[in-house]
Amino acid sequence: MLPYLANLLLFSNLGFAAADPPPAPTDVVAHWNFDGSSPSVALDVSGNAFDGAIYGAERVPGLRGGALLFDGPEVDGTADRVIVPDAPGLNVSGAITIEAIIKSLGAQPSGFIPLVAKNVPGASGTGYELWITGDQASNRAFTYMVTPDFSVDEWHHVVFQHDGTVARFYVDGELVDERPPGIVKQATGSPHFVEIGGSENESPAPGRGTFNGIIDEIRISRGLLDPSEFLHANEPPVALCTSRRIEADRQCQGTTSIDDGSFDPEGGAVETTQSPAGPYPLGTTDVTLQVVDDAGAAAVCSAQVEIVDISSPSLQCNAPATISPNQVPLQFVASAVDNCSVDPPLVLEPDCFKFTKRGKRIDKTESCRVRAEADALTILDSGGVGTTITWIVEAVDSSGNEIRRRCGVEVVRRKD
Repeated sequence: MLPYLANLLLFSNLGFAAADPPPAPTDVVAHWNFDGSSPSVALDVSGNAFDGAIYGAERVPGLRGGALLFDGPEVDGTADRVIVPDAPGLNVSGAITIEAIIKSLGAQPSGFIPLVAKNVPGASGTGYELWITGDQASNRAFTYMVTPDFSVDEWHHVVFQHDGTVARFYVDGELVDERPPGIVKQATGSPHFVEIGGSENESPAPGRGTFNGIIDEIRISRGLLDPSEFLHANEPPVALCTSRRIEADRQCQGTTSIDDGSFDPEGGAVETTQSPAGPYPLGTTDVTLQVVDDAGAAAVCSAQVEIVDISSPSLQCNAPATISPNQVPLQFVASAVDNCSVDPPLVLEPDCFKFTKRGKRIDKTESCRVRAEADALTILDSGGVGTTITWIVEAVDSSGNEIRRRCGVEVVRRKD
């Protein structure tokens, strides 16, 4: 945010007598959303037919459909603006809500540039006005002035409300200031057309100034809208997260997304960023997902990523299929490999035996001398030709996955 690039000055030029009745139910006076295609007419979409004439402003894409670009005086010196002819239905003498969706494109002209205004200049106490200025002007009678952080090249929704006793100012849905107006008095109707985006005082004479930026929508309502009823410069995205549990890969880690269908309720594209980004180590990691829409609004959610190791280690006996009696002593060292970590394997249950021609098993442990120590099997005496020597290799990885494998060699006569 770049502070004080524009001061929003809200002129509360309408008021109430002390005995005024409660405000009437809220209704829309006029609503210009600038979504049309005509280069010369700005339609009032409220149904009240307060259409305006476009002078100089250009149609451009906006945040919510079309918008109007106001970029300075024309060649003839007149200001870019929209003029809506005066009509009794445009007068408001009670509580009012004025809304504007705008994007400032840089420094604003000095003086007071109307985003929307219906007030005879110099006729204090009439009409309504929402202005923007490029200088630090002092408060004037009937003026409500705040200087919020107001960044350029970003969409903002600004709201002014006035009920005769309290004036309120909202930026992007948040109440940023609230105070009694400087003067409270009975307001009258304003015999003046509505100006949007620029001012020529009372006639197309020397230009007073044009808003340097884009206006997407202007809406004027009788009564005090609840913030839930405001237009929104941008509805933030919806961040949806879900926890994930995935199997570790060969590097004992994993990559996944906790996004569970995050979306932009206005149908735009969103970008998602996870922190930390992954890949994630074995175990549980707290992960935050940030979702950003194409207007820069963000939402976050959090979930957990659990990486589990469910794969057993692989074992190698590292022994040949056959040996001969004259090769002893021999030692075979088993090995274990795991995608995460594994303890050295253990050699267990050495055994020696042979089978007769009729298939009878004969124990040879007394004549066959073998020794199992840690991960190695040592054969000191093979027990002679025809003997089979077996042993079990066992390994357990860091996640408790266990594997057992039977290894063996057969003692055969050596072929010279």
